[in-house]
Amino acid sequence: MRKIDKALPYGTGVCFIIAIIILASLSSYYKSEIINMGLIIATVALAVIAYIQLKALRVQANADFLLKFNRDFFDNEKHNKIIPMIEENKKLLTHVGGCFTEYDLDDYLGY
Repeated sequence: MRKIDKALPYGTGVCFIIAIIILASLSSYYKSEIINMGLIIATVALAVIAYIQLKALRVQANADFLLKFNRDFFDNEKHNKIIPMIEENKKLLTHVGGCFTEYDLDDYLGY
């Protein structure tokens, strides 16, 4: 993850706190406007943080999918036998002299 993605939530929080302090120091006469402005700033800050978190979650989900796919495909003993036979143009299916059923080949091709 990039450094800016890690620092942005903290920077947004600090900016939020500074903005609230500045708004609160303006005047006690504008309390409702200060509260509304604080809520707007908080909403924007939370939206930015949510976007960053969802982006990180999407990246992790993609990585998990690839790891699972590699594990399921390449750790399968039948697949490890089919791959060299295809590369060497040998017969695969049992009814033509090979050692795999149509279901084995279908499982391989399904990936």
